[in-house]
Amino acid sequence: MSHRRLAEIEISRIRTNPYQPRKHFDLDQIRDLADSIAQVGLIQPITVRQSGEFFELVAGERRLRACQELELETITAVVVEVESSDQQLMALVENIHREGLSSVEEAIGLKDILENTGWGQSELARRLGRSQASVANKLRLLKLEEPVQKMIMEGLLGERAARALVGLPPALQIGAAKRILDQDLTAREAEALVSDLKEGKPLDPKPTVEVPPAEEEPAEREIDEPINQEAKKKKASGPSLSGPEGPTGDLLQLISSLVESQRKKGVPVIWKVKELAQSELVVEIVVNLKEKMIEAKEKMEGEDVE
Repeated sequence: MSHRRLAEIEISRIRTNPYQPRKHFDLDQIRDLADSIAQVGLIQPITVRQSGEFFELVAGERRLRACQELELETITAVVVEVESSDQQLMALVENIHREGLSSVEEAIGLKDILENTGWGQSELARRLGRSQASVANKLRLLKLEEPVQKMIMEGLLGERAARALVGLPPALQIGAAKRILDQDLTAREAEALVSDLKEGKPLDPKPTVEVPPAEEEPAEREIDEPINQEAKKKKASGPSLSGPEGPTGDLLQLISSLVESQRKKGVPVIWKVKELAQSELVVEIVVNLKEKMIEAKEKMEGEDVE
């Protein structure tokens, strides 16, 4: 980088930076910036480099867009002479130092520089004043599926949580990212979730279903006569524990016969069927012991009189 000069340039002669790392521009922020420029003017000029009759933007695309929003004809710019690699670095550094550049957009910028210059990660890190590990961590985000990268660019998913997803199969990456967003998991909780997935645990375990207590007492019916044998011949629409068909029907018929035989012997017995649920049937047999004791007592007293 050598010569610099300040110039007022026609906006129509300015081309956007092909190495712009920022992929997502917030229109509301652009409009707010345009309002500010309309009030106090452009405080910081954009940076461009000349390319034939036109100028190529090096840094300041949001400022350029805001001036276009205001339909200005010219804009103040610093014209510099830079190589393509330096142009990329300047654009990347400017966006890093400003708010709103996502870690994925930064990673895309780093990748482009590496591909266009042939530098290694360590050389790029040195020029940026960073550690090689920080550059490598950013580049790992590009291994994520596109929907997950979009979540990061839109500010929905944090870098640390997203980096934990690297290495998961594509479907699990997307599913786990959605789980992190839906449950608002912290970065540590996201890492724990990924660890569980790598151990083979399911992403969506079946929840434990709690059956609420019945609001009403279960229906009871008292049976005073044997099961109608004709009912056994009717075809039910589906299995029912309380129906007369199958093993349950046979069991009820047996209980009915037993109760009837005891009644013939004078035993005051009744039986009730309580239908509690589709998967459960409770049969209650009641013997009136008080009545039986009275009968026995009367019988004994009668024998004494004789």
